[in-house]
Amino acid sequence: MNVDRTTIASIALTVLLVTSALPSGIAGVVGTARADHDGSPVYTITQPGTSVCYEVNPYTASHPKMVPEVELREVEPYDGPGEPADVYGDFENPDWNGFESIESQMDYRYRNDTDPRPGEENVSMRGQIREYAPYLNDQFRWEPWEYGTYGKYNWSADGESHLFFYENPNGEVSLVVRHDRLYEETAISSHNPYNGIHGPGDGFFEPSPGGGTADWTFENLPSGEWAYIDDMYPRENIDDVYTDGSGTRYGHRNLAEKSDEFAPLRAFDGGYFDIHWQWGPGGTDGGAYRGFHNLAEGESVTIDAEFTGDIERWAVRNNVGHDDMDGEMLDLRMGEPVVIERGANCLDARVEADPGTVEAGQSVTFTADDSAEEYRWDFDGDGETDDTTPRAQVSHTYESAGNQQAAVTMVADGQTVTASTTVEVRAGEPPTADFTVEDDAGDSEYHVVGETITFDGSASSDNVALADSYEWRIDGTPETGQRVSRAFGSPGTYEVTLTVADRSGKTANVTKTVRIVAGDDPTARAAASPAEVEAGAPITLNGSASSDERGSVETYEWSAPGGDVTDADQNTPGASVTFPSPGEYRVNLTVTDNNGNTGTDGVAVTVTNASDPAIENYTVPSEVSAGETFDVSANATDNSDRALTYAWTFRQGGDADRREGANATYAFDGIGDATVQLVVEDAAGRTAATERIPVEVTDAPSARLSVPNRTRTGKTVTLDASNSTDSIGEIVEYRWDFDGNGTIDATTTANATVTHEYGSSGTYEPVVTVVDDDGNADEASARIEVESERKAATGGGGGGGGGSTSLGPPPVVTETERTGPNAFAIDVRNARGDEAVKADLPASAVADETGVRFRAIAVDLRSDDTHVVFESSASADPPEGAPALDSAGRTLAYLDLGASALDTGVENATVEFAVRRSALGALTSGDDVAVYRNATEWERLDARVVEATDDTYRIAATTDELGTLAVGANRPSRSPTPDWSAKSWRPVTT
Repeated sequence: MNVDRTTIASIALTVLLVTSALPSGIAGVVGTARADHDGSPVYTITQPGTSVCYEVNPYTASHPKMVPEVELREVEPYDGPGEPADVYGDFENPDWNGFESIESQMDYRYRNDTDPRPGEENVSMRGQIREYAPYLNDQFRWEPWEYGTYGKYNWSADGESHLFFYENPNGEVSLVVRHDRLYEETAISSHNPYNGIHGPGDGFFEPSPGGGTADWTFENLPSGEWAYIDDMYPRENIDDVYTDGSGTRYGHRNLAEKSDEFAPLRAFDGGYFDIHWQWGPGGTDGGAYRGFHNLAEGESVTIDAEFTGDIERWAVRNNVGHDDMDGEMLDLRMGEPVVIERGANCLDARVEADPGTVEAGQSVTFTADDSAEEYRWDFDGDGETDDTTPRAQVSHTYESAGNQQAAVTMVADGQTVTASTTVEVRAGEPPTADFTVEDDAGDSEYHVVGETITFDGSASSDNVALADSYEWRIDGTPETGQRVSRAFGSPGTYEVTLTVADRSGKTANVTKTVRIVAGDDPTARAAASPAEVEAGAPITLNGSASSDERGSVETYEWSAPGGDVTDADQNTPGASVTFPSPGEYRVNLTVTDNNGNTGTDGVAVTVTNASDPAIENYTVPSEVSAGETFDVSANATDNSDRALTYAWTFRQGGDADRREGANATYAFDGIGDATVQLVVEDAAGRTAATERIPVEVTDAPSARLSVPNRTRTGKTVTLDASNSTDSIGEIVEYRWDFDGNGTIDATTTANATVTHEYGSSGTYEPVVTVVDDDGNADEASARIEVESERKAATGGGGGGGGGSTSLGPPPVVTETERTGPNAFAIDVRNARGDEAVKADLPASAVADETGVRFRAIAVDLRSDDTHVVFESSASADPPEGAPALDSAGRTLAYLDLGASALDTGVENATVEFAVRRSALGALTSGDDVAVYRNATEWERLDARVVEATDDTYRIAATTDELGTLAVGANRPSRSPTPDWSAKSWRPVTT
């Protein structure tokens, strides 16, 4: 390379090979990632006399690294270091025709020079000529480039020479060479991608000190051409020299037209070629020879290479797959010739020992790759050759114990490769003989005449390994094999001897005595359930109680004269039988054991006359509301004790639904006529049925009433009918009968709740009648116990002026204290049984998470209590000791409510809380909120909406005990389960 220039760039030597077709039978391609070289040739690179042997894959045009520079040089802004493309800039090639030859990947460029041809147009020639750089547009060809190879800049390194193969889309393979690394610092915008102006992500911006020479001789280059070579500029005093075997010197085509001393480089087409490359600090050299696709099997190219200067590494780059941008760099030995062959021809550096563990005195067979010409064996790892063979396999016997490192050096075509393996040699010891005895039933204690007995020698062992040699003598008869079998025809005692051998020929034996006893019959046990049925009903048969003292029961065979036996599998003890006619029958069982012995048993059964079941009574309402869930029930009898099946059919408007069970529930959707029918079936398949029972489905409302279980005289109680529904219309009136005497005591319209004070103790059954906008009505009742009010004590007469004064009860004092982020204590002094203890609850920290804020509690005590502390704790998860609520569609929050120092019981407790509408998700009503209390299990409480705003529902729920409460979002069914005890409906009873 000419170094007379402003800036010299440094580029590593690269060899690029391009090819297309992979000959059949080639294997062993280096690389594990997804390959882009399927169908491409493999080239073997060796350095004779060394262990270097590489099977190298070319880079193809489809590899993501092989994007032509003209495509990478896009018009787009630069975003900083680390961009995936190699080069960015503002100059695209408008003449790009799309063919991805090696020149589109890499090319040679140079600085201002003088064209030696005459003519004014040739006075100054900048950068490059079109023939040598068809992928550069005119502007780029006239740029003052550095004297060097451009392209794949990040594959070059200072002080390194490397090569690789490239295959273009036509299947032509090029060998590309690059020495050192270019230093590009020309300060014009078109050079920005190369000179590092953009920053550390781009360009040959790093100074490359040093320089040097490379003298290469190529022998037997296949037919082809130098696609480019560095240097190749039109000057006579070029410092790089290229000659062929005849001494012809090659140069730039323009120079060859001017001077007879040079031939154009394009004239060379294979054979011997000698190159003297020379570059200065920051410079580079290299080239690409296109033609290695013409290298035939059995042909080779030899490269003799000498370096001076700063080149310290010589390597070849291997394509290991489509997903690896840089491949692997395989080191070559400086100063040693390189031979290139087509195909995967490296020796496989491996050797195997069989067996890998032996006893002293036992032979080992070693096997290596069979591709070598000579094998030098070192059996003890001392570095000395113990045997030399032309074959890949040899045997050796070790006489003493210990681990031996065996190695083989394989030689082929001047190449050597060494492989080794370890052989474990153990001391020579005889084996241990042993065997087990089993019969067909797996019984090792008893062996019966006629049964098959198996003798298993797998319990034998050796310190290395047994040979496949098991020799038996069973009652004097020889047998071979690890497992053998024998059946003995008569009782007696028999000797069995096993002899085993290990791989070194040592033997051992063992003798055992086998006692054969006379066969015994199995015991059959038959059972039938039930023992008495009506004709046609199935009887379950069971023979599982059968047994065999010296064997195993294998089959169960049932027979029943006069009956039909169903036996799906005779290997199992179960079956069934039916008899079509009444009478006394016997069912027989025959069992067979593993020796063919049999036993029998029978069981008697009674079959009575078949009769239909009888429906004794049923209950079906004659009138229900549309959407209202109602109950049906029935009772039937049969002359057997087998279970009956109940099937209910609900019909309306051509639709029919089925429910099963003596008790069932259902709801009709529409109003009008409907029917209910019951069919009862017994075990024999006989049935009884009702007529279709008519049911009138009306648009009447469905009333519901809830009240506290207990209260005191003079105390206000709430009667709540808010759970009443009307699926067709709207409830417009609530008529209240507080004592259940038939007289309406109050009427409300918009409000579904009412309060009342009972003046005297007793048991009351209040009734509410709900009326809808069509005038339809329904009523519901409830039950409440009213106890007498407890009166406060009065004081006696005083001294002095005499007279008396009523002291009255002391005042109730309530203090609320926060005991944690979600916990509170309510300290109550002088609590009275006739006055509810009320307290507001501060906001809890967990309210934002759950959407539920517990606002207040009111507790009614059974009697006065001088001091009690109520404790509450809100949470999103169940309190310790309480199970999770699984009754609601989604659980929102929990409240643990307890008391300490409580001297009396609690009548009831009312908890008021607010639920954010957003916490209910898709649910749209406060009625979708359900409240539960945990006793032995979760029980749903009566709850009512006391206020609704745009954001929240305020809800109150009452419980008759303290404990854990849970609030859930629970979409209700179309109608709640009716409380038939409070419903005025007319059942049909038969």
